[in-house]
Amino acid sequence: MGEFKSTEIIQYAKTGEELSEEEMYWQSWMPPVEFQESGSVTDVDLSSVDGIYCAAACSTKVPLFDLLSGSRLREVGKFNYNALCLSIRGDGKMIAIGDESSRFRVFSMSTMSEQRHFNGHQGSVRACKFTTQGYHLASFSDDFTVRYWDLATASELRSFQGHQDSVRCGLCISANMIVSGSYDHTVRIWDERQSTYAMLLEHGYPVESVAMNDAGKLLIVAGGTVVSVWDVEGGRKVAQLSRHHKTVTHVQFCSANSRFMSASLDHHIKVYDLQSMDAAADMKFSGPILSFSILMDDSFLAVGMASGLLSVRQRKPAREDSMQPTDTGLQDDFGRTVVEKVEDTYVVKSARRAFLPKHDKLLKAFKYRKLVGVVTMPPAGRTHPEIAVSIFRELIRRDVLEKAVTDLEERSLVGLLTFLTKNIREPRFINTLLDVASVLIDIYCPKALCMPKRAKEKFEKLCTVLATEVDDLTEAAGVCGFLHSVLATSDDSFVCDSGNNLSAPYRILSLDN
Repeated sequence: MGEFKSTEIIQYAKTGEELSEEEMYWQSWMPPVEFQESGSVTDVDLSSVDGIYCAAACSTKVPLFDLLSGSRLREVGKFNYNALCLSIRGDGKMIAIGDESSRFRVFSMSTMSEQRHFNGHQGSVRACKFTTQGYHLASFSDDFTVRYWDLATASELRSFQGHQDSVRCGLCISANMIVSGSYDHTVRIWDERQSTYAMLLEHGYPVESVAMNDAGKLLIVAGGTVVSVWDVEGGRKVAQLSRHHKTVTHVQFCSANSRFMSASLDHHIKVYDLQSMDAAADMKFSGPILSFSILMDDSFLAVGMASGLLSVRQRKPAREDSMQPTDTGLQDDFGRTVVEKVEDTYVVKSARRAFLPKHDKLLKAFKYRKLVGVVTMPPAGRTHPEIAVSIFRELIRRDVLEKAVTDLEERSLVGLLTFLTKNIREPRFINTLLDVASVLIDIYCPKALCMPKRAKEKFEKLCTVLATEVDDLTEAAGVCGFLHSVLATSDDSFVCDSGNNLSAPYRILSLDN
């Protein structure tokens, strides 16, 4: 008995530009793990010490997540005011959290107990950062000041004054150097050993976020819709980038400091190459992004949004290209593996059964109604519409299309109507899908009033799309006829090939019920 011939899937030409290697790299994530919180996620931070952990500041809670297991562990401390910022120390043992109460506190990551609290600011603490050594902290507040603290004694060592508006962000370069960004459009670099700022940089917009590479030479400043790159040693602006449509809320270096990323309220995170100073990749999210954190090896990315959604992405593991050598079990006197050489050996391979995909198995079993649901509903109908179109062509060839779409279950009918509505105007699929729509309307139009509510809504939407297609193609046919009449008197020959698509209006008109 011969084997079942698999359905030939029509290969259509690819539309759009091919993705670059950089874009493919930044799309190679596993399916995201998402946590819905009660308030906006204003700040997130990752720690890769003894595992991969993520802390998020959202409303009056600061939950801690284990990203390797994808589980929520516990909450850090208790807050009467909204938590605005947080920072995990480099050794992963402590976390500093600032809130709207003009103070910030330090907790133990292992016991979640409060270790120190710091009072002194007159406004909300917008950012708090550990120094590189971890023995001191810097805090940035709405009271226009930057303060430098000793962790052991919880005492204030210095207060830096000079900003004319709220200080919204900052970081610690070393044990003595601090960078602060303010809504007064400036970035200031402070030296703990001096009474005034060591450097002043004019950004031109309210500063939302700053980032510096490990070498301490490049400073990224974000504010408004602009991201600027500064050479700190030379005190000059290297580049000014405007790739976002709304306010840029966060910037950070990634890929071992060879690239940096920017997030915005326009739902996008963009990746920039430091060599070309241009956007190399783009990632879109479901809501306005307030903060994100990425490990330096790009293995984990945590994104906090204004909708309260925390989205965590993990990079797909790299495939092993090389196969390990097979141990034959034979060894010589010195313990070395020996491959036995066999002359004139013939290996008879057994015939392997051909693998059939699910749609071919259903086609082979003549389960046409179930087949229609499988190929049109997500995920297959959304990601591979060409499979559904090829199946419809085969059903038409077998003259069983009417049988396949008659008396469908509500779920399958809704999936089929949704698929047709989405793809029927696609030039690659229109000829086949018009035949399907014609049969479908002939069958279900007389009983449209008795349809379930959801199916009826989808059916009406399909009819609206078809009516729009009728108008567009009829107008195109009219333009083609007009060109024929205009050019008929000219000496130049003109041929307008209407093709199947321009004859489509006459086919659709029969569907307009």
